[in-house]
Amino acid sequence: MTLPASAARRLEARRDAGLLRALPEPRPGALDLISNDFLGFAEDAVLRDRLADAMRTLPVGATASRLVRNAADEAVNAAELALAGFCGREAGLLYPSGFQANAGLLTALLQPDDLVFSDALNHASIIDALRLSGARRVVYPHGDAAALARLLETTPAPTGERYVVSESVFGMDGDLAPLAQIVGAAEAHGAHVIVDEAHATGLLGRGAGAVAAVGLSHRVLATVHTGGKALGVAGGFVACDADLRAALVNLSRPFVYSTGVMPALAVGLRLAVERWAEVGAERAQAVLETARAQFSVAAEIPGLHALPPDAAILPLLCGTPERAMTLAAGLCEAGFDVRGYRPPTVPEGTSRLRLTVRFGVTPADWSRLWDVLRRLA
Repeated sequence: MTLPASAARRLEARRDAGLLRALPEPRPGALDLISNDFLGFAEDAVLRDRLADAMRTLPVGATASRLVRNAADEAVNAAELALAGFCGREAGLLYPSGFQANAGLLTALLQPDDLVFSDALNHASIIDALRLSGARRVVYPHGDAAALARLLETTPAPTGERYVVSESVFGMDGDLAPLAQIVGAAEAHGAHVIVDEAHATGLLGRGAGAVAAVGLSHRVLATVHTGGKALGVAGGFVACDADLRAALVNLSRPFVYSTGVMPALAVGLRLAVERWAEVGAERAQAVLETARAQFSVAAEIPGLHALPPDAAILPLLCGTPERAMTLAAGLCEAGFDVRGYRPPTVPEGTSRLRLTVRFGVTPADWSRLWDVLRRLA
């Protein structure tokens, strides 16, 4: 079959601009400085063995939507209770991915007569969910709580509800949103707050995320978490109160009309929370300390602009897409699994290397990385 002409034109335009994506080749033996397995849980031998043991009596698949039949609903319910407790909330609801969790939550809540204020650097899953909702969108400058307050003040009130949606730690810049100021501005104008904690879960607030770390859990409508980063498994979940969970079970089309999560995913997340209680705090502290220390080194490398990390993401701005990809290729040849990021994933003029600080990467590994990067840069 021939690719439709409109898709072919878009693909060719991306190729002409040097922005064509391709799946990366496997790099066995390369040092992982790109995945979001911040705490090393994805390869944790204790967690792997516990999951293998727990799955011996459970089915492989979920078999249907949870509203129809879930062959392992007891395991899923136990995971949701564990995750809700981990996040300091009353209830939670599991989705197959963080993208689907954002889509499920936002499209269930937002209506066309609502008004939503969204950070300019929010993740694609938030942007797409807001578009699908049909609500009126106002984008405020990244991390600018004062600008948000002005927009809340001056934007005509909707006939429906007001919402503010932000990530806590932003996945490409690694910075932390001013959550206290955002919540304060929202409350002053009667707006509900929703926070995506994908890159903070497992690292901040005793693992619960940045909202819990600053004591705002009781003032935020819901937080969205991923299980595929610091927790080392997969999936996404909404942490909220029981009333909102009941609303999602009834109104969230991505939940209602999807097959339930695999039993292995639910059990894996419950076990990851238990494993976090054993080693998570120590590993998270080590990762955060390493991120700050390695930023200090990166900031001294000529020709690169390192952004200070608030969690485990260390961006190195390179300028042009070509330079970012050349540096990434050079690091890969030297045995480091690193990626370059270009528009449209990041804004024009901010192509970068995005390094992730992971538990188990040694000081010697980091020293060797910086030596190679100095030569390349």
